Amino acid sequence: DFINGKVVVPAQPTAAENAAAANVAARLGFQTTGLTPPLVVSAAEASGEGARIWIGKGAVPANLASDAASFAQRLQPNEGGVFSVGLNLLIVGHDDAGLLAAADAYSARCPFIWKVPGDQLSGITGEINHGSPGPNVQIAGLTYVKGKAGVNRAFLETNAAITVAALHTALNSPHLAAVHELVVLHGAQDLTAVNTKALPATPPAAPAAPAGAAAGAPPAAGPANSVETEGATPQPL
Repeated sequence: DFINGKVVVPAQPTAAENAAAANVAARLGFQTTGLTPPLVVSAAEASGEGARIWIGKGAVPANLASDAASFAQRLQPNEGGVFSVGLNLLIVGHDDAGLLAAADAYSARCPFIWKVPGDQLSGITGEINHGSPGPNVQIAGLTYVKGKAGVNRAFLETNAAITVAALHTALNSPHLAAVHELVVLHGAQDLTAVNTKALPATPPAAPAAPAGAAAGAPPAAGPANSVETEGATPQPL
Protein backbone atom coordinates (compact mmCIF):
# COMPACT_ATOMS: atom_id res chain seq x y z
CA ASP A 1 0.00 0.00 0.00
CA PHE A 2 1.10 3.56 -0.68
CA ILE A 3 0.54 6.43 1.76
CA ASN A 4 -0.43 9.63 -0.03
CA GLY A 5 -0.59 12.02 2.89
CA LYS A 6 1.22 13.58 5.81
CA VAL A 7 1.12 13.81 9.58
CA VAL A 8 1.15 17.55 10.31
CA VAL A 9 2.38 19.21 13.50
CA PRO A 10 2.20 22.93 14.35
CA ALA A 11 4.97 25.23 13.16
CA GLN A 12 6.38 25.18 16.70
CA PRO A 13 5.25 21.83 18.13
CA THR A 14 5.41 20.90 21.77
CA ALA A 15 7.22 17.80 22.98
CA ALA A 16 3.84 16.05 23.39
CA GLU A 17 2.78 16.97 19.84
CA ASN A 18 6.05 15.63 18.47
CA ALA A 19 5.63 12.42 20.45
CA ALA A 20 2.03 11.99 19.28
CA ALA A 21 3.07 12.56 15.65
CA ALA A 22 5.88 10.02 16.00
CA ASN A 23 3.47 7.39 17.35
CA VAL A 24 1.02 7.91 14.48
CA ALA A 25 3.78 7.95 11.86
CA ALA A 26 5.32 4.78 13.29
CA ARG A 27 1.99 3.00 12.98
CA LEU A 28 1.59 4.14 9.38
CA GLY A 29 5.15 3.20 8.54
CA PHE A 30 4.70 -0.24 10.09
CA GLN A 31 1.99 -0.99 7.55
CA THR A 32 3.75 0.05 4.34
CA THR A 33 7.03 0.80 2.65
CA GLY A 34 5.20 2.84 0.01
CA LEU A 35 5.69 6.33 1.39
CA THR A 36 7.67 9.41 0.48
CA PRO A 37 9.56 10.85 3.43
CA PRO A 38 9.23 12.95 5.40
CA LEU A 39 5.95 11.58 6.68
CA VAL A 40 5.75 14.15 9.50
CA VAL A 41 5.86 17.80 8.42
CA SER A 42 5.15 21.14 10.05
CA ALA A 43 2.07 23.17 9.22
CA ALA A 44 4.26 25.57 7.25
CA GLU A 45 5.37 22.71 4.98
CA ALA A 46 2.03 20.95 4.63
CA SER A 47 1.10 22.15 1.15
CA GLY A 48 0.23 19.67 -1.57
CA GLU A 49 -2.30 16.94 -2.08
CA GLY A 50 -3.14 13.93 0.02
CA ALA A 51 -4.80 13.15 3.32
CA ARG A 52 -3.74 14.91 6.50
CA ILE A 53 -3.62 13.83 10.14
CA TRP A 54 -3.28 17.06 12.10
CA ILE A 55 -1.67 16.84 15.53
CA GLY A 56 -2.99 19.65 17.75
CA LYS A 57 -5.13 22.67 16.89
CA GLY A 58 -2.11 24.63 15.74
CA ALA A 59 -1.58 22.27 12.80
CA VAL A 60 -5.03 22.89 11.29
CA PRO A 61 -5.38 25.34 8.37
CA ALA A 62 -6.99 28.68 9.20
CA ASN A 63 -10.13 27.90 7.20
CA LEU A 64 -10.86 24.90 9.46
CA ALA A 65 -9.63 26.35 12.76
CA SER A 66 -13.12 27.05 14.09
CA ASP A 67 -14.21 23.45 13.43
CA ALA A 68 -11.13 22.17 15.25
CA ALA A 69 -11.72 24.51 18.18
CA SER A 70 -15.34 23.40 18.53
CA PHE A 71 -14.19 19.83 19.13
CA ALA A 72 -11.20 20.72 21.29
CA GLN A 73 -13.27 22.81 23.71
CA ARG A 74 -15.43 19.77 24.53
CA LEU A 75 -12.50 17.84 25.95
CA GLN A 76 -11.95 17.32 29.67
CA PRO A 77 -8.72 16.96 31.68
CA ASN A 78 -6.67 13.93 30.62
CA GLU A 79 -8.95 13.45 27.59
CA GLY A 80 -7.93 13.59 23.96
CA GLY A 81 -9.78 12.86 20.78
CA VAL A 82 -9.63 11.97 17.11
CA PHE A 83 -12.09 14.00 15.04
CA SER A 84 -13.14 14.29 11.41
CA VAL A 85 -12.40 17.83 10.27
CA GLY A 86 -13.05 18.46 6.61
CA LEU A 87 -11.95 15.28 4.88
CA ASN A 88 -9.04 14.71 7.27
CA LEU A 89 -8.36 13.78 10.88
CA LEU A 90 -7.48 15.95 13.87
CA ILE A 91 -5.87 14.48 16.99
CA VAL A 92 -6.11 16.94 19.86
CA GLY A 93 -6.07 16.88 23.64
CA HIS A 94 -7.34 18.98 26.51
CA ASP A 95 -3.75 18.66 27.75
CA ASP A 96 -0.59 16.73 26.91
CA ALA A 97 -1.81 13.62 28.71
CA GLY A 98 -5.03 13.60 26.71
CA LEU A 99 -3.25 14.19 23.40
CA LEU A 100 -0.90 11.26 23.95
CA ALA A 101 -3.74 9.02 25.15
CA ALA A 102 -5.69 9.66 21.95
CA ALA A 103 -2.70 9.29 19.62
CA ASP A 104 -1.53 6.10 21.31
CA ALA A 105 -4.93 4.41 21.49
CA TYR A 106 -6.16 5.31 18.03
CA SER A 107 -2.92 4.49 16.21
CA ALA A 108 -2.54 1.17 18.03
CA ARG A 109 -6.16 -0.03 17.98
CA CYS A 110 -8.00 1.38 14.96
CA PRO A 111 -10.18 -0.07 13.39
CA PHE A 112 -11.09 -1.80 16.65
CA ILE A 113 -12.92 -0.17 19.54
CA TRP A 114 -10.38 -1.45 22.05
CA LYS A 115 -9.52 -5.15 22.16
CA VAL A 116 -7.38 -6.23 19.23
CA PRO A 117 -8.85 -8.11 17.49
CA GLY A 118 -12.39 -7.45 18.66
CA ASP A 119 -15.44 -5.34 17.99
CA GLN A 120 -14.79 -2.72 15.33
CA LEU A 121 -15.50 1.01 15.41
CA SER A 122 -18.08 0.56 12.67
CA GLY A 123 -20.13 -1.39 15.19
CA ILE A 124 -20.84 1.80 17.12
CA THR A 125 -22.93 3.26 14.32
CA GLY A 126 -24.08 -0.19 13.30
CA GLU A 127 -25.78 -0.77 16.66
CA ILE A 128 -27.54 2.60 16.50
CA ASN A 129 -28.59 2.30 12.85
CA HIS A 130 -29.86 -1.21 13.49
CA GLY A 131 -32.03 -0.06 16.39
CA SER A 132 -33.16 3.14 14.65
CA PRO A 133 -33.37 2.36 10.93
CA GLY A 134 -34.51 5.90 9.99
CA PRO A 135 -31.46 8.06 10.81
CA ASN A 136 -28.08 7.52 9.18
CA VAL A 137 -25.56 7.90 12.01
CA GLN A 138 -21.86 8.56 11.38
CA ILE A 139 -18.89 8.89 13.73
CA ALA A 140 -17.61 12.47 14.03
CA GLY A 141 -15.02 11.79 16.73
CA LEU A 142 -13.71 9.44 19.39
CA THR A 143 -12.13 10.37 22.70
CA TYR A 144 -9.82 8.52 25.05
CA VAL A 145 -8.75 9.22 28.63
CA LYS A 146 -5.31 8.60 30.07
CA GLY A 147 -5.31 5.43 32.12
CA LYS A 148 -8.71 4.18 30.91
CA ALA A 149 -9.26 1.17 28.67
CA GLY A 150 -11.81 1.96 25.99
CA VAL A 151 -13.47 4.78 24.07
CA ASN A 152 -14.54 7.41 26.56
CA ARG A 153 -16.92 9.23 24.23
CA ALA A 154 -18.09 8.61 20.68
CA PHE A 155 -19.34 11.80 19.02
CA LEU A 156 -21.94 11.15 16.37
CA GLU A 157 -23.70 13.01 13.57
CA THR A 158 -27.08 12.06 12.16
CA ASN A 159 -29.23 13.21 9.26
CA ALA A 160 -32.50 12.75 11.20
CA ALA A 161 -33.89 12.85 14.71
CA ILE A 162 -32.83 10.12 17.12
CA THR A 163 -33.93 9.42 20.69
CA VAL A 164 -31.91 9.08 23.86
CA ALA A 165 -33.63 5.73 24.36
CA ALA A 166 -32.15 4.50 21.08
CA LEU A 167 -28.70 5.56 22.25
CA HIS A 168 -29.11 3.69 25.53
CA THR A 169 -30.27 0.58 23.68
CA ALA A 170 -27.14 0.68 21.52
CA LEU A 171 -24.89 1.36 24.49
CA ASN A 172 -26.27 -1.65 26.32
CA SER A 173 -25.11 -3.97 23.54
CA PRO A 174 -22.21 -6.20 24.61
CA HIS A 175 -20.46 -5.12 21.40
CA LEU A 176 -20.16 -1.60 22.85
CA ALA A 177 -18.94 -2.67 26.29
CA ALA A 178 -15.74 -0.66 25.74
CA VAL A 179 -17.63 2.58 24.96
CA HIS A 180 -18.49 4.77 27.93
CA GLU A 181 -20.67 7.47 26.37
CA LEU A 182 -22.50 8.26 23.12
CA VAL A 183 -22.95 11.91 22.17
CA VAL A 184 -25.07 13.03 19.22
CA LEU A 185 -24.12 16.52 18.05
CA HIS A 186 -27.50 18.21 17.94
CA GLY A 187 -27.20 21.97 17.63
CA ALA A 188 -27.15 23.82 20.93
CA GLN A 189 -28.20 20.77 22.95
CA ASP A 190 -26.37 17.48 22.45
CA LEU A 191 -28.07 14.16 23.10
CA THR A 192 -26.09 11.86 25.38
CA ALA A 193 -26.28 8.37 26.79
CA VAL A 194 -23.80 7.21 29.44
CA ASN A 195 -22.89 3.67 30.38
CA THR A 196 -23.46 3.22 34.11
CA LYS A 197 -20.33 1.08 34.26
CA ALA A 198 -17.08 3.07 34.21
CA LEU A 199 -14.26 2.14 31.87
CA PRO A 200 -11.66 -0.06 33.55
CA ALA A 201 -8.12 1.12 34.13
CA THR A 202 -5.56 0.17 31.52
CA PRO A 203 -3.32 -2.67 32.69
CA PRO A 204 0.28 -1.80 33.50
CA ALA A 205 2.75 -2.01 30.63
CA ALA A 206 4.71 -5.22 30.30
CA PRO A 207 8.18 -4.93 31.86
CA ALA A 208 11.08 -4.34 29.50
CA ALA A 209 13.11 -7.38 28.50
CA PRO A 210 16.22 -7.77 30.66
CA ALA A 211 19.56 -6.81 29.17
CA GLY A 212 21.22 -9.69 27.42
CA ALA A 213 17.95 -11.52 26.70
CA ALA A 214 18.34 -14.31 24.20
CA ALA A 215 18.34 -13.17 20.60
CA GLY A 216 15.17 -14.01 18.78
CA ALA A 217 13.02 -13.98 21.90
CA PRO A 218 9.50 -12.76 21.13
CA PRO A 219 8.78 -9.12 22.02
CA ALA A 220 6.50 -8.23 24.88
CA ALA A 221 2.87 -8.37 23.82
CA GLY A 222 1.12 -5.03 23.47
CA PRO A 223 -0.96 -3.01 21.05
CA ALA A 224 2.01 -1.19 19.52
CA ASN A 225 4.21 -4.18 18.78
CA SER A 226 1.93 -7.19 18.63
CA VAL A 227 0.87 -8.98 15.48
CA GLU A 228 -2.64 -8.51 16.82
CA THR A 229 -2.61 -4.99 15.39
CA GLU A 230 -1.54 -6.04 11.91
CA GLY A 231 -3.85 -4.43 9.38
CA ALA A 232 -5.04 -1.84 11.88
CA THR A 233 -3.71 1.23 10.06
CA PRO A 234 -5.21 4.54 11.25
CA GLN A 235 -8.03 5.45 8.90
CA PRO A 236 -10.82 8.03 8.48
CA LEU A 237 -13.61 7.77 11.01
